[in-house]
Amino acid sequence: MYTMDLDENDALANFFKIRTITAFISESINYTDPELLSLQVEPAAEFLQKLQSIYESKGYEVQTIRIATRALQQNITSRKQALDMAIALEQCCVAHGLSFLSLGSTSPANSRTFLSDKNFISELVASLKFTSLTVAWQPEWDFYEAKRLAEEIFRIAELTDGDANFRFAVSFNCKPGIPFFPAAEAPPPSSRIDKNEIPPISFAIGTENSGLLYEAFSKAAAAADMPRRDLADAHLFTKHVLNKALQPIENEAKKIASSSICSSEGRKVYYLGIDTSVAPCLEESTTITAAFEKLPLLEKFGDSGTLAITERVTQALQSVSVDRIGYCGLMLPVCEDRGLAKAAEEGRISIQSLLQYSAVCGVGLDTVPVPGPGPNATTKEREVLVTKAAAVLLDVAALSQRLGGKQLSVRLLPVLGAIPGEKTSYTSPYLVDSGVMSL
Repeated sequence: MYTMDLDENDALANFFKIRTITAFISESINYTDPELLSLQVEPAAEFLQKLQSIYESKGYEVQTIRIATRALQQNITSRKQALDMAIALEQCCVAHGLSFLSLGSTSPANSRTFLSDKNFISELVASLKFTSLTVAWQPEWDFYEAKRLAEEIFRIAELTDGDANFRFAVSFNCKPGIPFFPAAEAPPPSSRIDKNEIPPISFAIGTENSGLLYEAFSKAAAAADMPRRDLADAHLFTKHVLNKALQPIENEAKKIASSSICSSEGRKVYYLGIDTSVAPCLEESTTITAAFEKLPLLEKFGDSGTLAITERVTQALQSVSVDRIGYCGLMLPVCEDRGLAKAAEEGRISIQSLLQYSAVCGVGLDTVPVPGPGPNATTKEREVLVTKAAAVLLDVAALSQRLGGKQLSVRLLPVLGAIPGEKTSYTSPYLVDSGVMSL
């Protein structure tokens, strides 16, 4: 059995960043009263800014601080009500120095309202600048609801030239507390809180850490086992490297939560955990595909063996010795990783293979570029695209349900007028170009 010989002085902080510290506001949003709304947002914003400063003083790069709510769980009965609430909340967050906000997901009670009013969802998303939201798939939904969601996805693209699709997803059995957007949603308010008690702040952390996976797989590839144990070593080193990198972050989070250093007015702070998911960066040298291809087992990402490695990585992520929350799996966002984008462009991965990997990894279908209806598309051409996108949603719903309520989500990025294989031309700093994938 190979014994790990890892230099405990390795500067693992060089291989990852804190992508998000997400604070959750669980109470109903007082959007009709600007003063009350500010009293809800300001404490969370100040807490996040202090927390960011503390981590940066420890040498970590904190890319974003974010607020997630459960605003869409409120009793929303009209498009105007939803829009007034969302705009007021977004403007309040911006006023307090925050440009990442999630409204959370729809509830079983109001999901039908969002779907029954045509263009309700798309116009809500298009009217916002920084705000994400999701529609939560319901177990009883079928082809009708899938088509309605597909229509909204394409309508968002038409209203915003595809830009706002980055901020919208359909979620499947996703639980509150995920720190990553767009699926982030605040947990429900605790029933233990006294009516006179100041509402607490809870938070969770997500990292950008494909560099850690690359480091782990580099060490696994160098292991001198005979016969080779690529899968076992990949699991072993991934778990070890993630433990070593994330435990100091958690230690600091727990210290902050147990003290009053970042809270005021006697407000309690709850640390919910770290989403241990592997989330990629935009750097070419440490892509997820480059990490996988370090192992002799695999020549190219997408070849046979990719699924086996994906499963071992996810198993390792779900055994890291920190408080875990969220997806805790391997993320494969096509247009957020240069290696995945290239694999899609070269036809080495497809929506079907990504769905296959989703059975044993993390998120589902994320930042997937797909054909969208062009300005001269016929009704029939549009219907074909809507039907295909709806079928994809039904496939993900089936996978999530069959796997015991596995947390999955779908974030499609329609490219208007494009055909499969055509190169995208994104201007977003968060996306890399790839080839449009067939639905």
